[in-house]
Amino acid sequence: MEKIIFNFLDKKETISVNDIVSETGFTRAYIHRKLTELIAEGKVIKTGKGKNTKYLKSDSKRIKKFFSKVHSFKRRYINVNLKEDECLNEIVSQTAILSKLHDNIKTIFEYAFTEIMNNAIEHSNARYINVLTERTKEQLRFEIKDNGIGIFNNLKHKLRLKSIMDAIQNLTKGKFTTDPKRHTGEGIFFTSKIADIFIIKSYGKTLTFNNLLNDVSIKNSKNVKGTFITFVLSADSNKTLNELFKFYTDDSAKFNKSKIWIKLFEQNKHFISRSEAKRVLNGLEKFDVIILDFKNINEIGQGFADEIFRVWQSSHPQIKIMPMNANENVMFMINRAI
Repeated sequence: MEKIIFNFLDKKETISVNDIVSETGFTRAYIHRKLTELIAEGKVIKTGKGKNTKYLKSDSKRIKKFFSKVHSFKRRYINVNLKEDECLNEIVSQTAILSKLHDNIKTIFEYAFTEIMNNAIEHSNARYINVLTERTKEQLRFEIKDNGIGIFNNLKHKLRLKSIMDAIQNLTKGKFTTDPKRHTGEGIFFTSKIADIFIIKSYGKTLTFNNLLNDVSIKNSKNVKGTFITFVLSADSNKTLNELFKFYTDDSAKFNKSKIWIKLFEQNKHFISRSEAKRVLNGLEKFDVIILDFKNINEIGQGFADEIFRVWQSSHPQIKIMPMNANENVMFMINRAI
């Protein structure tokens, strides 16, 4: 049987069990057993899952040629003793997703994938984690979907927040984690900043970071069991992790700066009350520099501005508050409060 299999492999780059069954009449079980023996002996390589399973000869030139054509990867992992670096190594070894890319792109992909995969492994309480990665001429992307508790729901429960919206708002600030002894809360924050597009779907909400447009949005969506995250990056991006970290950290590499999109905290048409300001400021005492982005905010009230730029600032004089994208109406109220 081994000779028959290698005769097939000498004629074709890859073969399937069905190829051998149709030509020989042997049972699928028998062929599977023989192929498994050849894999154990290191003579044959298996690639793909289910109906897409293929076998190729364990020859370095053939393997390199075959995987150089593969630009996508899909697998369901069982979340038992799973390690994010091993998942990444499997993707890199079985595909050409990262081949011939600039080092900055490879570094970003590896960082983002391992951060998000680690979150799914350690925080989701999920049994299954589905991974899809693919590369086109224009972009690199990955999707990680688990069937666990859901990232927003987990934050709400563990941090004893009032609502899912509170969880989303705090998540965007950085340094919010359900396991502070082992995690800093930086992974989601930095990954959402380095991506071109970063989407989190969970618990009936979709949080989208569109860094191409310097925008962020929340909308209601079909309820997803667990968490579904999508990461997209241009294949020719000139971004670097080093520049991103430099912007949000101090000279000692401490994560000391956060950027807050004020519009994420909108409950009414205008930001008027002190309570709204307090929701924005919750947890920001952890930082040395706070950037408040007022993009698409037409006006704010006296109480809102006073609570942030006089009351809170007076209690935290060591923290620098920097407004940006504020129109003249907003700046008038900020200056009045100062």
